[in-house]
Amino acid sequence: MEIQADITQQLLDKGHEVTKLVCNRELPVCFVNPEHKLTVCSHCTSRKAAIRKLVTPRVHEQSFLNLTKENRNSIKNFRFEGSTIESLKSLKYENFDIGMAVASMLIEKYRDCDLETNRIMQEINDWIGASLTVYFSVLNHLAEKQVDRVYVFNGRRSIYRGVVRACRSVNTDVYCLDGHRNLSRFTHLKNRIYHDIKAHHEDVEKLWSETDPATRERVGRQFFEEQASGRALFNFTKDQQENQLPRNWNSSEDNVAVFPSSEFELAAISEDFGVSFYKDQLTAIKSIAADLEACNACLLYTSPSPRDKRQS
Repeated sequence: MEIQADITQQLLDKGHEVTKLVCNRELPVCFVNPEHKLTVCSHCTSRKAAIRKLVTPRVHEQSFLNLTKENRNSIKNFRFEGSTIESLKSLKYENFDIGMAVASMLIEKYRDCDLETNRIMQEINDWIGASLTVYFSVLNHLAEKQVDRVYVFNGRRSIYRGVVRACRSVNTDVYCLDGHRNLSRFTHLKNRIYHDIKAHHEDVEKLWSETDPATRERVGRQFFEEQASGRALFNFTKDQQENQLPRNWNSSEDNVAVFPSSEFELAAISEDFGVSFYKDQLTAIKSIAADLEACNACLLYTSPSPRDKRQS
């Protein structure tokens, strides 16, 4: 919410008109409150009220909910009845890759890329209903009022991706927001979600070619020094012990280390995203371990991503 407030103030300072669409407990599920608990909703509402006071002049707010009778019937009748996570990923509504969006949300929650969908069928359809509710509501708001641009947090997860797809279906620019290296920085990406690896690659190549070598070194050094010192927003090193190796480390043997990434973030991005030679990272580690069995003096180590720490 703080990032959104910062951007809102910047837009107001430049003379823009801003309208904020808010949830007033209408959604049956959301990322912050998947079980729709009253206490969590109340906490979210109080945070919004506190942050609202930081922005001047006061911004016009209205409920995001904006559904027609036809929309409600479509939401009621659109259900998932598949038996696998892959069939869920393939589910689409018009231009909205709703199955990918919901799968991404649930894979993150359970940290399981091979979810048994029959165990959580009701939860899946609750998320589908919430995602379509946001998708239709944003479409209707854009049809009623001319909008130059829309801002939304993240863009990967179910309801947020609904905002992105609704905007792009009517050629309205949408900016996906996310946290960055520290609290004074944030990322905002135009017309794409944060986890679009191809677009990130293109950005890196473009910036590298357009930036002088001295600046490249300065900015790169600053980034890695902040990460290593724990001064980054996402601190992955604060609980590490310096100059420590695994207890059974043997320098006379061949030591192989595998550092997987947080797979839940990338498991349901798009149909053309993925690695062709391994199904997933767990399969890769098992395959590497099997290949190394023939090596008598070889040890394999793996360390989970810090984002998966609570599951390790």
